[in-house]
Amino acid sequence: MLKVLFKGVLWSVIFVLTLEICARLDDWVSYGASPFGLYDNSVLGAFDKMGQHGRPNAQYLKWKLNSLGFRGPELDPTATRILCVGSSETFGQYETEGHEWPRELEHVLNLNVPAGNRYQVVNTGFAGETFPTSVVRLPSRLAMVKPKMVLLYPSLAHYLSVPALRYAGPPPPPPKFRWRMEGRVETILKKVLPMRLQTWLRQRDIDKEQGREPMLASMPVEYQNEFSKDLEKAIDLSREAGAEPVLITHANRFKDHVDPSERFMLISWHRFYPMLREDAFLGMEVAMNDVMRRVAQEQGVLLVDAAREMPAGPQYFFDFVHFTDKGSAAFSGIVAQKLRPELTAQALAVPAPAR
Repeated sequence: MLKVLFKGVLWSVIFVLTLEICARLDDWVSYGASPFGLYDNSVLGAFDKMGQHGRPNAQYLKWKLNSLGFRGPELDPTATRILCVGSSETFGQYETEGHEWPRELEHVLNLNVPAGNRYQVVNTGFAGETFPTSVVRLPSRLAMVKPKMVLLYPSLAHYLSVPALRYAGPPPPPPKFRWRMEGRVETILKKVLPMRLQTWLRQRDIDKEQGREPMLASMPVEYQNEFSKDLEKAIDLSREAGAEPVLITHANRFKDHVDPSERFMLISWHRFYPMLREDAFLGMEVAMNDVMRRVAQEQGVLLVDAAREMPAGPQYFFDFVHFTDKGSAAFSGIVAQKLRPELTAQALAVPAPAR
């Protein structure tokens, strides 16, 4: 019996180590990553007193940062620059490389534009960066990029973490070891596990959090006021730097209602923000987008109302707020038509080249 048990343990260890070796070799062959040391999405980030930001020249899988720590190419001294401010929706999560919305927008804006008058859309968004942090970082980014225009696309749900989101805290200790096969196994499980089971597991996590403190029934007014102040600050900073600010309302997969067949995705969203009631997420988006509309009117700022114009559904959103390639193209087209009204629907239908 002990011999059988020993063999079972031994073969299990060999199986796990083989998977890990294969994962590391795959990273080396596919992305040039060293088989040794840490290689996960944490390599993209660095920390300072304001919190996490993009690490210059970092690369992880498809994500590549330039020498300033921004996703995309180096600054083009000959181009008219447009600076994008945002979080993971702007940084790009699920789109294929080169099809995140700032790159798509750059393609559309340069349609039928002479070479000497081309635009460069600079993507300063970073996954997990809150809008208050973006506003604090904005002066240095404006000084580096020197843009003609600043596009502000905040991630609204981050304000559910006020006031914690204004304290970056110390950087987490670097992990000494992490299994590289872990992410691959997780991806496989998401594909093979029944959606009902995945939803049950997410709901279980939410239920655990709900027992700790009462849930919010809506986005508190004081948080909306915080957001308004941050928008006004970003507008003032942009104008002081000689750039035109543009506000873009936040779009989501559901728009104004959640189909019963889509509730599993709402639960997935709720899992990230268990402090808000499940039935309050769409109301939260409406309230915060209304803040953006009001500030734009009061400050005389151009508004791109993507929340109203963006089509909904899984064709356009991979999850609750992050775009598919088709969604990214649709979103960039909505923004482009506000920035260049002469662009026709026929011109916007021209697909961006594969990158």
